[in-house]
Amino acid sequence: MLDSNQNEFAKAYAASIERVIFSDIDPSVRPESPLGKEILHLRSIRGRLHGEKLRLMLHEWGINAAANLDGSMDQRNVAIQEVLCDSRVLCVSELHDNVVMWSHYADHHKGVCFEFNGSMDPEDILLRRGDMIANVNYDRTETINYHLDERAAVLDLFTRKWQEWRYEEEVRIIIMEEGQYHQFNRSFLTGVSFGCRTAQGDKQRVLEALAANAYNVALQEAVRTKSKLEFQPVTL
Repeated sequence: MLDSNQNEFAKAYAASIERVIFSDIDPSVRPESPLGKEILHLRSIRGRLHGEKLRLMLHEWGINAAANLDGSMDQRNVAIQEVLCDSRVLCVSELHDNVVMWSHYADHHKGVCFEFNGSMDPEDILLRRGDMIANVNYDRTETINYHLDERAAVLDLFTRKWQEWRYEEEVRIIIMEEGQYHQFNRSFLTGVSFGCRTAQGDKQRVLEALAANAYNVALQEAVRTKSKLEFQPVTL
């Protein structure tokens, strides 16, 4: 006999699949999987489906899924943990002039901001198939069905963040492989901004590293006014 939690799971499972069947948006399911095949078949005949019979059938699916939930979730959690441990994430922002982030991430305006070309195709910046570039999702109300779309579920783990961080406008580049370093296309780097308190010695070290590697990028430094940061070109 199912306990109350399993029964609630079965109801939610059935309701989730029913929404996918009748959605006007093509579902992101694996067509080669047994569940994916069933869903796509039901979508193809949804105009002939009897609502109550369909709900009873989907609830039965949910009951079966709930009965196997513990084992399958343990396996899924192990697989997801392996993906997380074998991946690397580069966190960047669409902003370069946010005063708070210069304080948090650049040692109170004493650091450096590297600017990248956000319009480049992922393959052009030497990402491989399976790597991802995604905006961080600050919406806590959206849910992802891990059974229907594993890739979306893993991406959600990498990109979901508390809404209080929305001001950062964060983008994450997810490298789906192990390793300490990843080499990007040289043209991905387009500029360097120095903070309004960056030490002259630190500036010089950055400039020497750029010159030693033949980087020709835009250089600017921050000037703090009463209400915001303004940037002016660096005079070499």
